[in-house]
Amino acid sequence: MKSLTEYTLNLKNQNKKALVTYITAGLESWVDALHSSCDSGADLLEVGLPFSDPIMDGPIIAKASYMSLENGSKTLDLIDQVAKANFYKPVAIMTYANVLYAHGVKEIVARIEDAGIKGLIIPDLTYEQSAMFTDELSNKDIALIPLVASTTEEERRKRIIDSAEGFLYCVAIKGITGQDVDIASSYTDFIEEISSQSTVPTYCGVGIRTESDAKEISALCDGVIVGTSIVEKMIDGSDPVNEVASLVSKFRKALD
Repeated sequence: MKSLTEYTLNLKNQNKKALVTYITAGLESWVDALHSSCDSGADLLEVGLPFSDPIMDGPIIAKASYMSLENGSKTLDLIDQVAKANFYKPVAIMTYANVLYAHGVKEIVARIEDAGIKGLIIPDLTYEQSAMFTDELSNKDIALIPLVASTTEEERRKRIIDSAEGFLYCVAIKGITGQDVDIASSYTDFIEEISSQSTVPTYCGVGIRTESDAKEISALCDGVIVGTSIVEKMIDGSDPVNEVASLVSKFRKALD
């Protein structure tokens, strides 16, 4: 069992709702903001490596990716900065397949392993194409975290769930990140069903903007992933690091 799976299962066994916080790498003070997320109650850090065509992300995170790239961010440099930061909570990288594939799968996985990163989220990597990474990750302590949505066909959904490591990323709503949440009964049933089928903890993301969103959805699953509201503080806040810390604290309180 990979260490991220052990970690998330331990949180679940403690009846603790997990809080995953997302920040786009390469923004000003992004490493300090990740440290402040740790100190303010995040259980797992999701670090977004910027990409020019972030198809899963809404306008705020897309803008953050653009700003990071405009700042001259480079994938390997950002991974090295994660390694040097020595975070005391597990780190998962979230990015798109081309960002990693361009460096060679074997080479980029080795770089990620050396950085101590424990999870990998690749939204545009389909289950059918995942072997290009799972083969290389099979003997590495890096969990490939799959995404599953309410639109995923049942038999395919089962295969995705069976392959899950670390945690299962449940897309709470249809669409892109940053939308307002409307948890209709169909999504409630979907989230509860996924949670009951998965052997690893189920975390919901996409559309969780407020503490009340997090509290409502966490009743159906094992944890939540918050990105857009945090990244908004990073790009628009007058004191981003402290504003992120305050926001993460509010999410932690709501979950507890």
